[in-house]
Amino acid sequence: MSRSPLILLPATFGAGVHGGAQGRSVEADITARLGRGYVRIGALLVPPTGIAQTLHRYAHPLICENDSQEFPYSIRGTNTALYLGGRYFFAFCRHQIDGYDPSKVTFFPRAAGGTEQIGGGTAHIIERHASNEGEEFLDVVGWEVNPEKYEMPNPAAEFFPVVAEDCWPNNTGGGLIAYGVPSGLQAYEPADDQPGSKPTIAFRTVVVSGRHMRASHAASFHEAKMIRTGQFPVDGMSGGPVFHIGRDARGPFIGLAGMIMRAGEDRFHFIETTFLRQLGST
Repeated sequence: MSRSPLILLPATFGAGVHGGAQGRSVEADITARLGRGYVRIGALLVPPTGIAQTLHRYAHPLICENDSQEFPYSIRGTNTALYLGGRYFFAFCRHQIDGYDPSKVTFFPRAAGGTEQIGGGTAHIIERHASNEGEEFLDVVGWEVNPEKYEMPNPAAEFFPVVAEDCWPNNTGGGLIAYGVPSGLQAYEPADDQPGSKPTIAFRTVVVSGRHMRASHAASFHEAKMIRTGQFPVDGMSGGPVFHIGRDARGPFIGLAGMIMRAGEDRFHFIETTFLRQLGST
């Protein structure tokens, strides 16, 4: 981990834009579906009122270094932090880094207070050939990192623990929860002339409810209705995690449904977890 030449300032979660079914907030929507008992997220037991905040930690801004002297970093939407088979991945879309050097992708762990960065990593992609030409999954990138080698507290807390039996559509109740870092809710402040001053990036993470609508003709690709009460630009939602609300013999749980590939004003398209889990076997 290297000392960053800027400071990353995520907005307080409550300052983000919330959207929920029938005018409810996302947390109210979750409580309406699950009641007030504890909900399983991996090995954690979380009250419904704490679910949206807990899941928020797994949606990160996707940041690329650029050649600008004044604005040396660009937020390219969102990435999904996953813990798969004992390995750590950031998942995002190739189109998010069009025109950028992939080696310049960098991440700012929240546990380090936004002043440290993790660079490098190993890219996992599906190579294009005649049998898969035109498939949406070619846009997926899995960027493997090893945060445990850096000096940061509890790195696993920043990555969603993917449990195979909890993944969508297993035992799903139909409700979806999606996150993103819209480009219109970002602000960059250059350093001033004061000694030790650093530029800052401030951003907001949004959370919306969703409802699965249909499977696409493309492999592992699905369309969902975006249900929100607030308005915000959807540009930047690509790469964001999508979770589902389920219930099994052990009670209610939250599992991974997939990752947003693109979004419109009232819809988002996501690639399902079945495909993302293959990253852990490559």
